[in-house]
Amino acid sequence: MRFETLAVHAGASVDPVTRAITPPIHLSTTFERAEDGAFPGGYIYTRSGNPTRLALEECLTALEGGAAAAAFASGSAATAAIFQALQPGDHVIDEFTFVYESHSEHGHLKDLRGKAVAVAFIYARCPLPDFCIRMSTNFSDAAHKINDRPELKSQMTLLTISFDPENDTPAKLRSYGLGYMGKDATDLGVWQLATGSDTEIRKIADFFGLRYEVDPNDKTKINHSLRTIVIAPSGKVTKVFAGNNWTVAQLLDELNKALATQEN
Repeated sequence: MRFETLAVHAGASVDPVTRAITPPIHLSTTFERAEDGAFPGGYIYTRSGNPTRLALEECLTALEGGAAAAAFASGSAATAAIFQALQPGDHVIDEFTFVYESHSEHGHLKDLRGKAVAVAFIYARCPLPDFCIRMSTNFSDAAHKINDRPELKSQMTLLTISFDPENDTPAKLRSYGLGYMGKDATDLGVWQLATGSDTEIRKIADFFGLRYEVDPNDKTKINHSLRTIVIAPSGKVTKVFAGNNWTVAQLLDELNKALATQEN
């Protein structure tokens, strides 16, 4: 069913009394109780459940292809509910949109759920051997090792995000990645490179603690820190490497540990 059709019909049902096809807005805060004290209509108090809100939640569930949705009266209420549900050590990952090098289509971190993911940040023109060049060398080496093991290839993804979207187009990123994969390489395997709008890239960089700014003395250079993040199949952050002092073996070990959290 098309998105437009779902947006119109999902969550909507014909009113059994009036036969109205558009769901009404229910303003009542309380609902009738039966003689035994039960609530036969399924609703107790509008703060905990309301037919209008249920229709919205069912519509959002269908539009997002999810299992369920929860609507709140404010962003503060939604945020409070999420954080109150967390356990000690849990991490919350915001949603971000980026563009892959392989097909120039938009992707999201949620698309990678179910896999152990490592995320790093670079810009292709970086001349520093201990910064972006090392990050990309490590990721390409890790990609080769994962690509050679079919049982891991289907469970792991390496994602490199450029914070120079003006220059690092999807096509340039693909060429950049293939250059690191070796002579005559035509496939990146588990390694994906992506960029996005300035706003989205800044948002994801800020979220993970990456700092970057154009060098005021040389506009072709970007001064930046380093962050490499490992995310479990559940979406939980399991490791953050804050600099360049990590090896391919350590990265692969952290990815395997992230996979193991799915089994526990």
